[in-house]
Amino acid sequence: MKALISGQVGTAVLIEEEKIASFSIDDPDQIIERSEHEIHCIFHDATDFTILKDTNMDHVLSELDKLWKKDRAMHMLLILLDNSEDNDTRQLASECLEEYLSDDIEIYLTDYLYTSPLPSSADLTGALEISQNSNQVRAIGFFKTLEINQSMITKCNEAWNALPIDLFETLEYKEDFRMKAISAGAFRLFVIEQGKKDKALLDLLLNPAFKGDVKSRAILQQWAAPFKNDTLNKEIINEDYLKDTPLFQKFINKIPILKRKSAQEKLTNVEKNKLAIKKYFSQGKYPKAWKYTEYLIEDQRISSEPKHISQTLCDLAQHAKSIGDYKLQLKLSEWAIEEMPNDGWAYTQLGDAYRLLNKFDEALNSFEKAASFGEKCVAHNGRAEVLKAVGRFDKALMTYEETIKRFPNDAVAYDGRAEVLKAVGRFDEALIAYEETIKRFPENEVANNGRAEVLKAVGRFDEALMTYEETIKRFPNDAVAYNGRAEVLKAVGRFDEALMTYEETIKRFPNNVVAYTGRAEILKAFSRFDEALIAFEETIKRFPENEVANNGRAEVLKAVGR
Repeated sequence: MKALISGQVGTAVLIEEEKIASFSIDDPDQIIERSEHEIHCIFHDATDFTILKDTNMDHVLSELDKLWKKDRAMHMLLILLDNSEDNDTRQLASECLEEYLSDDIEIYLTDYLYTSPLPSSADLTGALEISQNSNQVRAIGFFKTLEINQSMITKCNEAWNALPIDLFETLEYKEDFRMKAISAGAFRLFVIEQGKKDKALLDLLLNPAFKGDVKSRAILQQWAAPFKNDTLNKEIINEDYLKDTPLFQKFINKIPILKRKSAQEKLTNVEKNKLAIKKYFSQGKYPKAWKYTEYLIEDQRISSEPKHISQTLCDLAQHAKSIGDYKLQLKLSEWAIEEMPNDGWAYTQLGDAYRLLNKFDEALNSFEKAASFGEKCVAHNGRAEVLKAVGRFDKALMTYEETIKRFPNDAVAYDGRAEVLKAVGRFDEALIAYEETIKRFPENEVANNGRAEVLKAVGRFDEALMTYEETIKRFPNDAVAYNGRAEVLKAVGRFDEALMTYEETIKRFPNNVVAYTGRAEILKAFSRFDEALIAFEETIKRFPENEVANNGRAEVLKAVGR
């Protein structure tokens, strides 16, 4: 059996002959059958993707657990070092960090933290104080050692940067070697073995990554040369602490605490920064989010290609769409095209933003350009969406049919066809289309939810409710199904249950604007106007660009005579 795992995603995919299945770290007993095309969707954001060959279930579980704990530990550490977080959050991060810390995780953290000195924005003193207040023994030792070693970390980093490119032949090889050096613990060893340069060198030269390689020996020896006059301060270097601590890493929604050079680290850093930026956009902190976006793009310009910058901006544009801010989606998409004018995917994002802003001519033009740059399938679907939006349903249906014929494995086209049939009231055909889609793509959440919507539209409420509940059971992270269930309950007059469902959805998906507006609408329908007004104002505060919430607030004010 072969397995693909990621601690960041918290998922393992098992491959045995032609059978593919997956399970999550949260529920390893629930094995879900998968198709080959889903693997990319599962791991597309992961930067710790690992392949295990000739393995078994026990080994997969063990390795996934290790990666997952490393990821969480790194995340907790970054939160602890970030003084913009509130004290309660940092306190909780300290407790979690102490729980995760182990010898292996502490080594993992030091391997990355020792690659460069902490920036001035990192609140190491605050992190140490929080750990001391809670008597988090391992974390205290880790932070004390980290603080003491900053000078040597700086020297080690400067010595690395000073190595001439000629020694590596190419800049790319130097970057690759640095990534290999981090994995082998080179930075950590040179720091903690300050006065024992020869011991650190020997450990590294015996490492399988470098053993027997003349070129690696020359690089490591030249790198270590500047440390020869350093003396070991035994009071400062507490190796017991280094053997005992664990730290942080999953959503890593903080702007980089570490400066990284290797290709893998750069990618990891970008992903972490994007998560931070998305969080700020979702919270309505637009100036901060935009500032960090500019910082991230400037950093990428130094070390990445235009296509990578465009990918970053497109990803952020998709997030802007998910929170209902289509103007922001448009702005980010335009920026992506400025960075890479021939990026077909950026044009699909641009076209989608224009469509959602009802600028249909611009949308069609953008989709045409996307097709010319290779994104033919997505462009076809985008064009069909525009045709549907302007009421040209027959043409939209024909376009989806053509896309299905040309790209028979594209689930989006199947979903789109069913959506058009539903939009024109051809419910029987829409139901058949959704069922066909579900049969072909059983893991397609959109089709399952679409089928439930059709059942609701034709008054088959019990079946619609059952379908939503089955979807929630199969796809517990699908907010659409939760909101759909609440809508059905509201439609049949079960308002208390609908309100409870919206509350549950908000708790599970705190950035889902539909649930917030749905809750407020029910309170308004109950004439609980004071509560409705508070609910709408909370929604506006979290999602300032949401038109539904702003209009809903106005309706409540009108209803109470204000």
